[in-house]
Amino acid sequence: CSTPQQWDSPNGWAPLQWFAVKGLTEYGFVSEAQAIMKNWLSMIEMRFAEDKCLLEKYNVCELVSRAGGGEYTVQQGFGWTNGVTSRFYTLLNDSL
Repeated sequence: CSTPQQWDSPNGWAPLQWFAVKGLTEYGFVSEAQAIMKNWLSMIEMRFAEDKCLLEKYNVCELVSRAGGGEYTVQQGFGWTNGVTSRFYTLLNDSL
């Protein structure tokens, strides 16, 4: 269910992606974790081509739409997006 709140669907946040990947990996669901990382990175690359920067949150249901909701506009260059994205690239490259 979508709401106008910033943490709710359709918004996706890097820390939540990290929690899902870390939890799945710890319990042996490596292929599922890799699928999440690949989907996140694919979305990031597509949105980066459009936005020319990384953002704090993304609309993960409609990739052509920007995220919204909350008390302020979407922030650029957010640290956790940068960090999680970088870590996902490293983890995927290490698994090859």
